[in-house]
Amino acid sequence: MSTTVKPETDGPPTRRTRRQARKGATPDNTPEHGRVDGPAFTADGRLRLPATRHLSSEMVMLGGVLLFLIGGTWDVSWHIVAGRETFWSPPHLVLYAGILLIFGTALHGVSSAWQSGRLPTASSLIGIAGSAMSLASAPLDDFWHRVYGLDVTIWSPPHLLLIGGVTLASFSAMVGIAQVVSRAAGEASWHAFSTGWTPATTALFFSGGLFTAVGGASLGEYDFDVARSSVAYHPPLLAALTAFGLVVTARAGRRVGGATLTAATFTILHVLLDWIQLGLSMPRPQVPLVLLAAPVVDMVLILGGTGHRHNLGPVGTVAGAGALYAATLMLVQWPYTTALAGSVWSLSVLTRAAVPTLASGAIGAVAGWIVGSKIGGQPALGGIPDGAKVSLSRWPEFILAAASIGLAGTAIAPAVRNNGAPRPIWGTEANSLVDAPVVGQLTLRPASPVVGEPMTMRVMFTDATVLQTVGRSPAVPYESPRAGDIAEGVMQAAGAPGVYEVTFTPREAGRRWLTIYLPGEFGRMAASSAFTVGSTASGSLAPSSSTRSIVMRPEPGPDENVPGWLEPVTGAGIGLVLAGSLAVTAWVLRRIDVR
Repeated sequence: MSTTVKPETDGPPTRRTRRQARKGATPDNTPEHGRVDGPAFTADGRLRLPATRHLSSEMVMLGGVLLFLIGGTWDVSWHIVAGRETFWSPPHLVLYAGILLIFGTALHGVSSAWQSGRLPTASSLIGIAGSAMSLASAPLDDFWHRVYGLDVTIWSPPHLLLIGGVTLASFSAMVGIAQVVSRAAGEASWHAFSTGWTPATTALFFSGGLFTAVGGASLGEYDFDVARSSVAYHPPLLAALTAFGLVVTARAGRRVGGATLTAATFTILHVLLDWIQLGLSMPRPQVPLVLLAAPVVDMVLILGGTGHRHNLGPVGTVAGAGALYAATLMLVQWPYTTALAGSVWSLSVLTRAAVPTLASGAIGAVAGWIVGSKIGGQPALGGIPDGAKVSLSRWPEFILAAASIGLAGTAIAPAVRNNGAPRPIWGTEANSLVDAPVVGQLTLRPASPVVGEPMTMRVMFTDATVLQTVGRSPAVPYESPRAGDIAEGVMQAAGAPGVYEVTFTPREAGRRWLTIYLPGEFGRMAASSAFTVGSTASGSLAPSSSTRSIVMRPEPGPDENVPGWLEPVTGAGIGLVLAGSLAVTAWVLRRIDVR
């Protein structure tokens, strides 16, 4: 039976009414996507946004987020090997293609709703806010480089704005998917939906793993082992970010084992990145062992239900789950990072970071529970069901967990097999990737430097242009950063022209590099090499010295002609974009409708 749509006026049908007729809708009966069933206001008088009805837009946005994650990981490794590059570098093209895909999809959802006389869905509005943050970060980052030169940290404000925007965009997709899952569950309790498995459930845990991985990209300096900040920051930040991602997805998904499933997806995504980087012959990040700690969250939530005699209430139980998760994460990451000879979570690091890490895990879990309750249509402080009534996860969960553990082994096993050398040290092995010219040699004494013991770096320039640049300078400035241990100063001339030497005592183990900044024809150049500092001596059979190549690459410094007003304007612009996007997100979350 066909539906006839009367025009809104006595004149001919408008474009809007013709479009509604094609969709089988009237002005009072909007299409399925974004339909409002019931009053358009909440009980306390706030405007109520419509719920997502199908997941096509959300899945396209997740595809854009995945492109960003691949391009962003590639971009970090490109910076490690090649220094700064142009806007049109291959990693940037992949990265911004993902952002444009997110923005275009969200904009289409908002514009379609507007043209149809509907309110846009919550996921579209948050997606617009997040992708706008990321797009705004591009010109702001260019201004930032003009003010400060090459920033060798992911933690610069424009970079954090970029990552935060895409994280928000991935969260927007999770919001829409959670609404579909919530309606399928109806008024069921958290555990009653645990035996069902739908495409929306799969999409939710994929979005949760992707959301956690993108948020964790802010810790990429530690994953690639090129951090300038102290390693003691890594455990609490990793615990907080991952605890939030695991719990928000588990709560919104209404599923037992939700934290473990999210961690499995997170692990599979990281292994995918590892394979891509391996195929590109680029530096590879470590795979955080979140999957080994995530089951603790699920076990605490199951055992701490309302029927347990030691029930601590929802907040106490979730906080305890987060703290125990953080403690387990420290226990598994400690030997893992030591084996990788990367961001070593040494005993001294764990001693300093233990209390902040436990607190961060608890806070992240509670925040995830509250937000997950909101987007999943459940009371934020609702009780956790009795563990005795919870159904066990079925075979899809076990297959996913087993597959992720097996795939993770492909990235983790080399650390054990090669006794701590799963990846080459950034330096001579990577020079061929970018055709960087070799301009000299770096000699280390001893060959395997150790924390707390003096080491000597001797530089001998062999390139004629560099020799002409340094001439017979009595000293050249150098920098040798390591997380929380930045050695900088001048290297003194040591005899022949172009030979310089310095001795210092490293305080942190892991990879570090040497950079000597020199003036070039088109701006500042950096002569760089890399090496590893061990936590213990390698033995008496180790050679007394080792030699590696030094390569030259452009690393422009600050523009001395930048006007004084640019720095505060750039900072203000970043603050306004961030505040506006967070305000939109907060406004939307208060008006979510899951019916």
